[in-house]
Amino acid sequence: MLSALSHYLQHLPLPNQDSPRAAAASGVTAPAAEEPADTSPGAYAPSARAVLVSAVAADFNVRALRGEEVGHLQNKLLQFGLLDGRGLDAFASLNTARADLPEGQRLDAVQTLDDLALQFEERRTPYSERQQIGRLQTLLHNLDSARQTH
Repeated sequence: MLSALSHYLQHLPLPNQDSPRAAAASGVTAPAAEEPADTSPGAYAPSARAVLVSAVAADFNVRALRGEEVGHLQNKLLQFGLLDGRGLDAFASLNTARADLPEGQRLDAVQTLDDLALQFEERRTPYSERQQIGRLQTLLHNLDSARQTH
């Protein structure tokens, strides 16, 4: 898994590089890819996001996070670009839930966000916060699903 992630990251263009469209407009062509694309029907190539989610899922069980793992998960999601500023705001609800847990008990982050989503109306949660929590909820469900398929 780590080698797949490393391979993916090595082939990302640097932020200051021109896009392929800009290169084509200027007449500069990029060198041919090392590996030919598999165009056969049924060929599957996971998206970059799927590879990153799978890499994070290999390290964290979002159904049973220890107290210190919540912060590590947050940092890893930020590092891989899976969590943005708005997602960080939603992550605060997991940090609050972690702080409320008795010593030694693990946090089920997926269930915590599912429960929170069920209470939107009751708590009169603003629309923007609902969106943030919804995105984080989807990400955690993806992490949980990826972990189950390992």
